Amino acid sequence: MAKRGFDQLTGGTKDVNAQYTSIRVTESAANTFTQGTLALPVLRGNVGRSKYQVIELLKSWMVIGFGDGATASTKDIQVTTSTQTALLPFNNPDVVDYYNEDIIITTSGLYYPQNPIIHDFTDGAGHGIIIATNNMYVGVQGGSQTGALTVDYRIMYRFKNIGVDEFVGLSIQQNG
Repeated sequence: MAKRGFDQLTGGTKDVNAQYTSIRVTESAANTFTQGTLALPVLRGNVGRSKYQVIELLKSWMVIGFGDGATASTKDIQVTTSTQTALLPFNNPDVVDYYNEDIIITTSGLYYPQNPIIHDFTDGAGHGIIIATNNMYVGVQGGSQTGALTVDYRIMYRFKNIGVDEFVGLSIQQNG
């Protein structure tokens, strides 16, 4: 029987089964940026042979409260690797996931919100995005809403071991 080589998909953790974790964030008041902390369940520190354990983000689901559904209302959800005090532009490297909904009512008067919003972070070969921080931060902010918005956010991930050089580089980039 041939000896099995290094596990490229999981970096040696052999964690091929995805897990999930979730958070609910509700604005502290209507149209006010509010952020929640999603603690990531990974081992911190060296896990052997100059490897560090991180999560590999595979998929996310957002379920956003309906809001008022009025013309010119907005809903913004951002997920970042560093804590924030306001919404960031999408091109900021700390932004991992983002959703924006601008509500425009047509002459027919229809508004049909889509839930859940699903984002796939894999490359088609089963590889996701490496997150090398202790937490991810989920921010929500409505615009012209009559009440506070709520977002339920869930991620699907698996554990992955990466080399110390990659870990240090990602940690510096993802921590603002």
